[in-house]
Amino acid sequence: MKKIIALILTFVLLLSLTGCVGTTVVIGECTCPEGGHTTPAPVVPAEGALKTGLSVSVKISDSVSATAEAAGAAKYDVTLAAVTVDENGRIVSCVIDSIPATVSFDAAGTITSDIAAQVLTKNELGDSYGMVAWGGAIAEWDKQVAAVAKYAEGKTVAELKNGDIDMTTGKAKDGTDLSSSATIYLAGYVYAIEAAVNNAQHRGAQAGDELVLATLN
Repeated sequence: MKKIIALILTFVLLLSLTGCVGTTVVIGECTCPEGGHTTPAPVVPAEGALKTGLSVSVKISDSVSATAEAAGAAKYDVTLAAVTVDENGRIVSCVIDSIPATVSFDAAGTITSDIAAQVLTKNELGDSYGMVAWGGAIAEWDKQVAAVAKYAEGKTVAELKNGDIDMTTGKAKDGTDLSSSATIYLAGYVYAIEAAVNNAQHRGAQAGDELVLATLN
């Protein structure tokens, strides 16, 4: 039997003429049969009880207000980071995801988007997110962010912020192993991980458990 620590975020868009966003976070744990989840657990030496943490940050700066002549759109980019950490604040496992969502409305304020449509996370979109196809990126978003999450494992927040990521430019430092697999802006994900570590509490996680981040919408 493998114990899976599941961090589940329910994402809800609430749009009025001015626009707003809401999120409800539910942190739970489930015991699942061996083989019930295909993602291998990260291997980071740890013993005993672990703390579990989650952070959620929302960016809406790309939204466009409607005018009398033109339609508008509420654009949300929700960054999620989940961690387990040991008693010394060392990150044992880390998972990062993001929810890109757009709700369009006409000049009168009437929603024109299908509000019943499923909103996929960037990890769920995978290659179809399009960074490689449209921008010639070194790798798709999910692969680059997975590299960052893996890099964070085994480190404290201080070590993460003083390692292969230049927190001034937000990018991986030239010549580092991380720069060969992640070229996107990374500082925001570092801060998300830091917030998750700061939020971490004892919720029953133990060394060897698998961390899973799931979203419902």
